[in-house]
Amino acid sequence: MQERQVGHSGLRVSRLGLGTMTFGSQVDEVEAEEQLDAFLDAGGTLIERRLVDWTTGRIGFADGADGVFTSGGTQSNLQALLMARGETFLRGHVDPGLAYNESLSRFRVFCSRDAHFSVQKRCPPSSTP
Repeated sequence: MQERQVGHSGLRVSRLGLGTMTFGSQVDEVEAEEQLDAFLDAGGTLIERRLVDWTTGRIGFADGADGVFTSGGTQSNLQALLMARGETFLRGHVDPGLAYNESLSRFRVFCSRDAHFSVQKRCPPSSTP
């Protein structure tokens, strides 16, 4: 299996990667083990979890810090907007007496006019995520 170095880190990983974000939620333990075995049998070493752990450690985040790799700005921005919306609901920063859509209508996104086009498109003036 061909390998690549990750930036200037010295970390070498296979060109073939395995995303593990759905393990435990959409993929049960048995299927996850089967996928992992097939991946390792093929010579794979690049596992998303390993890179997330390495990256969070490198940044200096505490053990257990988490993250998701996305393919670009548009996907990253949409993911951030959805996570911010979800976190707002989880922390109880909404009136439980309001309907979901009415709660969403009260959300505001602040950004500069130089924000990525995906944020401008998803959150035009007077709109919500």
